[in-house]
Amino acid sequence: MKLKKYSFILLQRYYQQVFLRVLDLKLQEFDSNEEINLSRDWNDIDSQQVAQEMIGDSSTDKWINDYKANTGRKKPRVIIGNVVNKTEEHIQTDTFIKDLEKNLINSGNALFIASKDQRKDVRAERRSSS
Repeated sequence: MKLKKYSFILLQRYYQQVFLRVLDLKLQEFDSNEEINLSRDWNDIDSQQVAQEMIGDSSTDKWINDYKANTGRKKPRVIIGNVVNKTEEHIQTDTFIKDLEKNLINSGNALFIASKDQRKDVRAERRSSS
C-alpha cells in the first residue's frame, strides 16, 4: 500500500514539474500595442503590413524622381489594378487592394486614381445625369 501511495506522489510531482516547465516555456511578455498573429493564416494585419511595406518601398524608389523630372508634374498618378492570389491560402484580395490604396494616399507621394470598375461607375453616373 505504501509503495502505491509513494508511486502516486512521485508521479503527481513529476506531472507538476512537467506542467510548470511547459508553462515556463509558453509564458512571454509582449508589448500591449504589439499585434500578434496567433493563427499563421493570412489576415488583416498581414494585409496592412505588406501593403504598408510595398507602398513605402515604392515611394522611396528612384522612379518617382525620374517621373517628376520627365513630366514636370509634382506627383505621379497611380492606378492600383487587380491582385491575383496565386497561393493555396485564402487571401481577401479586395481588402489587400484597399490597404494598398489607403497607404498610397497616406504616403503623399502619388495621386491615387480610382480603379477601372469605379471609373466605369462614375462614367455611367455622368451619362445618366446628363
